[in-house]
Amino acid sequence: MPTPKTVNYTPEAVAHMVKEYSSAASDSERKATVQALASELGKTVKSVIAKLSREMVYVKATPVTKTGSKIETKSQIVSDIELMSGDAELTTLVKASKADLEKLRSFLETL
Repeated sequence: MPTPKTVNYTPEAVAHMVKEYSSAASDSERKATVQALASELGKTVKSVIAKLSREMVYVKATPVTKTGSKIETKSQIVSDIELMSGDAELTTLVKASKADLEKLRSFLETL
């Protein structure tokens, strides 16, 4: 006779988790909610994240640089510069350093 499957989360607990997590608006609120749910349910943070992922409500945190700013590619910066300059094709500009592109974009923003 097969052994019955162990249930880690009751349907009520899952509904509570989804409701609480879905009400959080920012990355920091979602992180705090996951930690609170883990403490409340006696589970690990990874277990709560895994369950929220299976329920298809988990939102991965937005990656940021070491300084805390949004990650931005050189292509995105060149795209901004193209819009500001009115030139549709500045494809070789991507070869410039990211620092130089950011300086150029800042300069164009002041005009």
